[in-house]
Amino acid sequence: MVWEFFWRFLFSKRAGSVVRKISWLSFIALTVSVASLIIVISVMNALNSNIRTRLVAVEPHVVIEFANNPEEPATPKKNEDLYATVKTRGDFGADWRVYPFEMQDVIVRTVEGRFRGAAARGVTSEALDYILTEIRKARKVEEVASENPQVSEVSPGDVLGERGRIEAGEVLVGVDLAHALGIFEGDNITVVAPEGLLLPAGEAPKFEKVLVREILSTHLQEVDAEGLFYLQDKSLQSFRNSASLRRGLQIWLPADENVDRVKENLLANLEGLPVKVATWKDRNAALFLSLKLEKLVIGLFLSIAALVAGFSLLTVMGLLISQKRKEIGLLQAIGMSRRDVFFLFQGLGVRLSGAGLFLGTLIGLVISIYMELYPLQILPDIYYDSTVP
Repeated sequence: MVWEFFWRFLFSKRAGSVVRKISWLSFIALTVSVASLIIVISVMNALNSNIRTRLVAVEPHVVIEFANNPEEPATPKKNEDLYATVKTRGDFGADWRVYPFEMQDVIVRTVEGRFRGAAARGVTSEALDYILTEIRKARKVEEVASENPQVSEVSPGDVLGERGRIEAGEVLVGVDLAHALGIFEGDNITVVAPEGLLLPAGEAPKFEKVLVREILSTHLQEVDAEGLFYLQDKSLQSFRNSASLRRGLQIWLPADENVDRVKENLLANLEGLPVKVATWKDRNAALFLSLKLEKLVIGLFLSIAALVAGFSLLTVMGLLISQKRKEIGLLQAIGMSRRDVFFLFQGLGVRLSGAGLFLGTLIGLVISIYMELYPLQILPDIYYDSTVP
């Protein structure tokens, strides 16, 4: 019976022109706002997932950084002893990938005189091969998702193709850094220690010439714009005592869900040692906080839009009750109580809002699933995300 009243009181010709138009407008507004909310949140979730996948491909799950004491500068011998102690007490799992690394700030200068700051990351050949393999896998997943597969199957050891592994005196440069400096594969560049800028006039800063082996694209802004990879203990030997040099261990786990528990265990095992333990979540907390706030704010504004559309239903009910006083009196005359009439009109409002919510949810899910199966190519390939995920 309520559905019969729902159609005749709100959408039939006898409902009145004003009530009928406002009912349709409220229904459409609620449907569109709910569908928009679902689509936008779905896109934001997919974007966050893509960023996380790319980030984990480059960023270790856990990083153990050796803390340098300013009063006792770290030496290669001290680092080797600390590395051995950490390996002994760390209780690393058999399926963990544990590699030493070093990080330092450098200045890159080209033969044309262009220069730019960069973050140099020294790794072992095994770690570099693993990182590049994971990058290629992440890109392959995105290419398959966009139905534009251009990346072949990747296995460890074949990342650099027929030219083999990277050698001493060679580096990998981020694509945005190379674009800013006008660098191409095979070019020679000069790497300068930043503390050399503070030397008095007449003294030459520490520098080293290296060969650009490959231009690296990770689709991560920080890595592509500042990244420079080299083989640890084989390149940039003159920078071993640089003031910005940091050493430690980088750890990749079989799955990244247990990084917090792993961090707690490592902190307990390595208590008392001059080390810092951080997960990839800790090192990128600012990025994920900004993404979370962005999704929260966008979702809040779209929810307010849906709420405003919902309030318009009150206008519909008010107009309906004011126009149907005779019908309400007739219903009471045939035996309906005031309580029954109240629940009747309440049911009309619930059904109108429920129909808008259901249809909006259905449309939002259908569009989201379609976009997942057939991503929309709306931007050129120069952008990190050229499709709507």
